Amino acid sequence: MDSNIIYWFVDDAYLGNSTKQRSIEWYPKESGRYCIRAVDDKGRADARNIRVDIIGVINKQKIDVH
Repeated sequence: MDSNIIYWFVDDAYLGNSTKQRSIEWYPKESGRYCIRAVDDKGRADARNIRVDIIGVINKQKIDVH
């Protein structure tokens, strides 16, 4: 890889950047479909559409227990 910095976007919102020595983390707040785009410091870009399913989140409905 000949680039030094990768700039990351989620649905066109800037997430941050990463380098060979420093990764980036992203924690979506909800399940859904997202477009992840990466642009390097040479202007090359690529994007992927992903689907995120967050497991273990209980639906906030009132449950009556008798």
